[in-house]
Amino acid sequence: MNNILRQGLIVGLITSTSISMAVAGDEVPPAMAYKAQYAIKVNSVLQTDLTGYLLTATVQGIDTNVIYNGIIQGRLIQLSMDSTYKDKNVKLILTNPDGVELVITTPSNSLLTIGDAGKTAYGSIESKLGTYKSYELKSGWNLMSSVVSLSDSGIKTFIDKLDQDNVSSIWSYSNDGTTKDWISYDVEAAAFFETLGISDSQSLKSIDSGNGYFINLKNNKDVTLSGSSVSQNELDLQSGWNLIGVVDNLELKSFISDISTDKLSSIWSYSNDGTTKDWISYDVEAAAFFETLGISDSQSLKSIDSGSGYFVNLKEASTISDMNLVTSVNSEDEESTSSETAAESTATQAEQQVVSSDKSALNLSSIDADSVKSNITLPSSGNSGSTITWASSDTTVVANDGSVTQPTSDKAITLTATITKGSTSDTKVFSIIVKAVDTTVIAVVLDDTSSTAVEDTTPVQTFA
Repeated sequence: MNNILRQGLIVGLITSTSISMAVAGDEVPPAMAYKAQYAIKVNSVLQTDLTGYLLTATVQGIDTNVIYNGIIQGRLIQLSMDSTYKDKNVKLILTNPDGVELVITTPSNSLLTIGDAGKTAYGSIESKLGTYKSYELKSGWNLMSSVVSLSDSGIKTFIDKLDQDNVSSIWSYSNDGTTKDWISYDVEAAAFFETLGISDSQSLKSIDSGNGYFINLKNNKDVTLSGSSVSQNELDLQSGWNLIGVVDNLELKSFISDISTDKLSSIWSYSNDGTTKDWISYDVEAAAFFETLGISDSQSLKSIDSGSGYFVNLKEASTISDMNLVTSVNSEDEESTSSETAAESTATQAEQQVVSSDKSALNLSSIDADSVKSNITLPSSGNSGSTITWASSDTTVVANDGSVTQPTSDKAITLTATITKGSTSDTKVFSIIVKAVDTTVIAVVLDDTSSTAVEDTTPVQTFA
C-alpha cells in the first residue's frame, strides 16, 4: 500500500508541473493528451540545469512532418503529443546548450512510442557526447562533408540546422559508375512545390558521410554536426567526376599515389574564408610539367582535410582498399609521432567531452543573482572530473574564492568560470549584482515635551 501511495505521489508531482508546449510542422494536431516527461543524463551524469537543452520529436511514418518541441520544466523536459498518433514512433533529437547534438542511447534507436491519451510516461533519456565537428560556413558557396553518421540525416533536418531562411540551395553529385548526375535541394523551389501538394520534389534527400556537398548560404553560419563515428576503411571512386568527403585528414601525395597518377586527372576543392572565395586544385599533368622545371610546389591544393568536399576526376575507376595506408608514413620516427598524435587526439576528444558536460551542468542556482549580499560558494570541480577556477571582474567586491564585500552602491559583477580537463579548457560567464551595504541607522529618541518615542530615520554617518 505504501508503494502504491509513493508511486502515486511521484506521478502527481510530475504531472502537476506540466505545462503546454509548442508544436511546429505542416499541420497542427487537434488535441494533445499524451505526455512524456524525462530527466536528461549526459555521459551518465544527471543534468540538474537544463537551460539551453533542446529536445524535438518528429512523428515517423506519415506523409507530413509533425514536430513536437519539448518544454523545460525544472529538471525535466516535457513532450505533449497528439494521442491520435497512438502507437506511432517519434524520433528524438537532443542538443546541448552549445548546440551539439547528443547521441541518445536510451530509448533505443532514439525512438519513443506515443501511448494512450490521459497517460504520462516518465523516465530518463540517456545520452552521450559523440563524435562531432564544428563548421564556420560563410555567405556564398561552401564545399563541405560530414565526418559523422547523423542520427537524422534527412535533408530538411540539416537545412533546419542552417536556418531554412538562410539557405538558397544544396548540391551534390552522384556517380555510381553508370548514372552521373547532379542532385540538389532548392529551398524556394521546394516551398513552391509544397504549395501544390508535392512534398518530395527535390532530388537530394539526405546528408551522408563520405559525400561532398556544395552549400549556398545567404549569411555566415556556424554549425556543429554530431553523431556516431564513422570508419572509412575503403573509398570507391568511379570513372569521371566524384564528389567526396573524408573522415580523417589525409596526406595528399599518399592519396594520389594510392589512386595512381595513371588513373587520376585532377582534384578540386573550393575555399571560402569569408573574404577570399576561390577554387584550389591539384592537376596531375600540370604538376608533372612544373616538376620538370624544378618547381615542386606548383599546385594550390595541399592536403585532403576532413569536413571539406573534393571533386576527384578519374580516367578510370579506382578503389582505395585501406584508407589507413593513406595516412601512414615511412620512417619509424614519423610512425611513432603519428601514433602519439592519434593518442593525443583521442585523449583530447575525451577531455572535450568532460569539459562540455561540466560546462553544461555548471550553475549558480543556489544564489539570487540579482541580489547578492553574502559569500558565494563557487564550485571548484565538475561532476565529470574537470577543474573549475573563477575570476571576478572586481575582486574588491567579489574575490576569486567567492568572498563578498558589499560596496557602498549596488555593483554589477561578472564571474568567469574556466572549466579545465588536461589541455582542454572552456569558459562560462555569470552576471550577478552585489547589493550595497545598508548604512541607514534607525535611532529612537525621546520627545522632550511628550516623553513619547519618535522614530528618526535620518541616515547617520558612522566613523571608524
